[in-house]
Amino acid sequence: MRFMHLSIVWRDTAKTLDQLRPIFNLADDWVTYGGNNWIIYTSEDILTWHERMRAVINISVDSFVICEVIGKDSFYGWCPRYVVEWLHKPRPSYILPSSGI
Repeated sequence: MRFMHLSIVWRDTAKTLDQLRPIFNLADDWVTYGGNNWIIYTSEDILTWHERMRAVINISVDSFVICEVIGKDSFYGWCPRYVVEWLHKPRPSYILPSSGI
């Protein structure tokens, strides 16, 4: 199981959360914040998620980046409290490393 962070920049018409929910529901868990950022918890690889996003994003004008959150001290920042709580909720096969969040 792993965490991945996904950020989308919409230049074309932005997709609504209802339009994207079926894709993100393929993850074991996910949270969104800021309107264009998602953190997903999944057993699938990053290429699988890349292909899923390419299928719904107009890559001729929109852009996205997806990266795996790996290891101790791999993330820092300020975010809404619900995101921090989501990151720290108990998960069966992943121990969240200590970090600046």
